[in-house]
Amino acid sequence: MSSDQPTWDEKIHALRTEYSDLQDAISMADVTQELGDIATEITGLPGEIDNLRQRGYVFAGYLENKAQVLFEQWDEIRSEVRHTVNREVERMQEQFEEVRDLWRQL
Repeated sequence: MSSDQPTWDEKIHALRTEYSDLQDAISMADVTQELGDIATEITGLPGEIDNLRQRGYVFAGYLENKAQVLFEQWDEIRSEVRHTVNREVERMQEQFEEVRDLWRQL
């Protein structure tokens, strides 16, 4: 028997790590966090534009309107993305139940 071969304990530990990583991925927390980050940036645009105006930037007078349109469009898009993410999370959780059942048999 070669010492290069992982032991059963090492294999089980590796499987537990993969199982945990899979659980984290299924939650799509990274996507939810990114949605929040984007919303924060979009919400902050009017303030940033105002800061530019206070420093004398007079060009591109349409920026305020564009920021408002972007905010309105983002609100709708974010709602659609959240709905899609929630649907996918539910679907993946159902499939993960099969993996969980197999894991419990170990």
